[in-house]
Amino acid sequence: MRDGRWALQVSAASVLLILALCSFSCGGSPKNGEPDSGNGAGDLREGPDIRGRVTEIMVTTPSGAEGPVPMVGKMLVEGEKEPDTNYDRAWVTVTPDTRIYRGPDGERVYFTAVRRGALVEVVFTGPVMESYPVQATASEVRILEEGG
Repeated sequence: MRDGRWALQVSAASVLLILALCSFSCGGSPKNGEPDSGNGAGDLREGPDIRGRVTEIMVTTPSGAEGPVPMVGKMLVEGEKEPDTNYDRAWVTVTPDTRIYRGPDGERVYFTAVRRGALVEVVFTGPVMESYPVQATASEVRILEEGG
C-alpha cells in the first residue's frame, strides 16, 4: 500500500512540474487583433530560415472572426540559400500568432503591411513540409525593405 501511495505522489508531482514548465515557456500573444507594443526591438530570436523577396501573397480573414482581427494568409518567399538561412523558396503561412516587424526600430505591424516585392526574413515554427518549395508557418517576419 505504501508503494502505491508513493507512486501516486510521484505521478502528481511530475504532472505539476510539467504544467509549471509549460506555463513558463508558453509566451502570450495579442488576441484582440491589435499588434502588441512589444519592446520595439523586433529582433529575430533565431537566425532566419529564409530571406528573400515576396513574389506571391494571399490574404484571408480567419474563419469565425468578429471585430478587428489581423489578416492572415500565405506568401511565397524566394531568395538565395545563404550561410545563415536554410531555404531558398518557401510558402509561408502567417497566422494571428505570427509576429511581424518593420523597419530598423522593429515596429510591430499587421500582415497587410507585407507587399509583393518586399524583402523579408522569416523564422519558422513547427514542422516544415519538405516539398519544393517548402511549406511552413512563420513565428516571426521582419520586413527589411518595402515592396511596391
